[in-house]
Formats: sequence, structure tokens, C-alpha cells
Amino acid sequence: MTCSMEIVLVRHGRVAFDRRARVHQPDLAARLAQFREAGIVQGTIPPPKVRRLAERVAHLTSSDLPRAVESARALARSQPVPADALFREADVPPDLPLPLPLRFSTWVALGRLAWLLGYTSQCESGRQVRERARRAALRLAQLASQHGSVMLVGHGYFNILLARELRRLGFQGPRLGPRRNWSAARFCKPR
Repeated sequence: MTCSMEIVLVRHGRVAFDRRARVHQPDLAARLAQFREAGIVQGTIPPPKVRRLAERVAHLTSSDLPRAVESARALARSQPVPADALFREADVPPDLPLPLPLRFSTWVALGRLAWLLGYTSQCESGRQVRERARRAALRLAQLASQHGSVMLVGHGYFNILLARELRRLGFQGPRLGPRRNWSAARFCKPR
């Protein structure tokens, strides 16, 4: 299939953060803030498939969170990469009322579940994040229209929302965006 525009979504590399450490609820907000500011594991090399995709696209952009910025730099080969808060991951509520210490990864999973069920204390609501995903998909389509092809280095859940919005804009590609670290999904607008 020949594309008039191409958008590649990539999930960032593995975060340099211990997700297995047990966290007490009163410390959760601080740990979530530390996670938000964490970069990727030092010395991480993107897989060859993703590097080849990055070499092929005309424009590279990323979320402004450190893990996405550092991943984009690893793909950019010294070119500057614009970063935009529009492409940030959807936050999870930092104040789930559970009185026991849980692994950080469990808190995040429970927070995402609570968020999906409508609990949005101290973070964007699902409606707000979906609206942001719509704006982000339009921005990516605009960049693809200008450059022909664009790669976004972003985040797991937000990439899922972006994939849905890109398909609504007429792009063909997978139903879900990339969810594993360094995975990629290609979206094509047919001629």
C-alpha cells in the first residue's frame, strides 16, 4: 500500500526506576513524581527495527517526559527532537485509599484501573485525556502532512488512545498502539 502520510508511534525505552519496590500509600504521590521525572536505563540501545524506522521518517518528535525525550534522542542521531506536553502519558490518581504497602507497579495498575472506572482525583479525567489524544492525533496528522512521515516517541496507554484517534482520522494501522518498551506501530493514510 502506498501512503500519502505515515505516522509511527513508538513506546519509550525501559524506565530507570525500581517498579518492584514496596510503597506505602502516603508516599505514593512522591514516588509517582519520581517516576514521571525518571529517564531510561543508561546505555539502552533501541532495537534495530525501531532504529530503521527512525532513519526512514522525515520528522521525529516526543512527549516532554524524560523517558520519552531520552528515547527519542537515542533514535535521533544528534538531530534536535522537539518535545511536547500534548503527548504526555495519562496520569494515575496518587491518592488511592489502600492502607497497605504494595509494589509500585501494583499501585500503578490499580491506579489505572480506578482511573478507567472514573476515579480521577488529582489528575486529568478520562474525558480530558481522550480530548487531548484527539488534539495530539490532529497534530501528528498535521506534521505528517508537512513532512510526509513522522515518528512520535510516547507512552503505552496514551499510544493506545492515539491509535484509536488516528484510525478515526482515516489512517490504517493496528487497533492498539505499541505497549511494550521500544515497540512500534505504523499508521498509513492511503493515497
